[in-house]
Amino acid sequence: FIPSALLTYRAKVDAKGKKDAQTQLQQAKDDETKASALAGGNDGIDLVRRIVKQARAHLEPQGVLIVEVGDGRAAVERAFPDLPLTWLATSAGDDMVFAARAEDLPNANLHSAK
Repeated sequence: FIPSALLTYRAKVDAKGKKDAQTQLQQAKDDETKASALAGGNDGIDLVRRIVKQARAHLEPQGVLIVEVGDGRAAVERAFPDLPLTWLATSAGDDMVFAARAEDLPNANLHSAK
């Protein structure tokens, strides 16, 4: 025989344990998001630089690169002042996604691009 008070206590502990696990999982996801955001460098677009530098080698000659940069438009335009970019209208605004033609992208040697 197990007293109902003990069963109630155990249920509360189990529910709390589950909630704690969910909270820890969410915290880990949040930490990962923060870490990847911080890995963007001083202006937040280091990954965009790598993508632009290497994209031409992966695209067909008439291909188009499309990149979502969130609120990084100003940083992208400073980083690539000579690259013709087309900013695409999205439901979130018209300054978060750009397109660039493969022929306008820089040439890069895949083995030396890092």
